[in-house]
Amino acid sequence: MDSPLPLRERYRQELVVRGLAERTVDAYVRAVVQMVDRTGRHPARMSEADVRAYLVPLVETHGCAESTYRQHATGLGHFFDWVLGRSFPVLDAARPRRRSPLPKVLTRTQWIVLEAL
Repeated sequence: MDSPLPLRERYRQELVVRGLAERTVDAYVRAVVQMVDRTGRHPARMSEADVRAYLVPLVETHGCAESTYRQHATGLGHFFDWVLGRSFPVLDAARPRRRSPLPKVLTRTQWIVLEAL
């Protein structure tokens, strides 16, 4: 039987029960709210294509940071899985890889090796 609680509150409770930090809970709930606001669709009626159509512009048009994108994808993935009992592979596979930054300072040994090239 479905819970009488609104989806937003059910999701918030799921996150709290699973021990997520308050700021993480807020961010994950906000990701779902933003998706609904931008798509105008009820989450229970969304397909994987709808979710993909929401995620792509986050990167291409809105230029969100990798960490923000990962936060949205993770929050949406937990929502669909834990609250609606649905799984969308795009939410698992679509996370951009983290870039490894170059070191800001070279060690003396690294400098010697570079000079030798």
